[in-house]
Amino acid sequence: MHYFKRYPSVMAFGIIFILMLIPSMFTPMQSDDYSYALMGASVKDHYSHYIHWSGRLVADYVSGTMLAYLPHWLYEIINAAGVSALILAIAQLPKYIIGSEDSKSSFFGPIIIFLLYWIANPNLGQTSFWIVGSANYMWTNLFICFYFMTLFSLLRAKSSSKSYAMVA
Repeated sequence: MHYFKRYPSVMAFGIIFILMLIPSMFTPMQSDDYSYALMGASVKDHYSHYIHWSGRLVADYVSGTMLAYLPHWLYEIINAAGVSALILAIAQLPKYIIGSEDSKSSFFGPIIIFLLYWIANPNLGQTSFWIVGSANYMWTNLFICFYFMTLFSLLRAKSSSKSYAMVA
């Protein structure tokens, strides 16, 4: 119980991770997963795909590399951790914007956001369990949340112009 009071966000992350990992392990490759697995990390194939179809670079490399070079159980663990990190990052954004933190909201905020994500997401399978879809939507949103967290941290800390250049 002492650990729960001391690290509520870690506990919330663990619960969300387990709840996402269980169905993920039973989700087979689907739809575009097969073609991205064949692409792997090939620069030529990704360039052609970028120019003629998707216009996405980071997301295509994330999904292609994971599907081609990692075993199913490992990329599902990484993906479940990504969803859990996204939920936690969304819950942490107010802390970075207004600068306050409540220990109760550190645990219950992510749990409530996860429940809303699970219930109200009309494309849960496409955005969280399908590897190519999660690379296109979930991972890119996680990167965006990290960007905003970094930006607001720098704004609140009144950092130097060098720090702002890193974010830009």
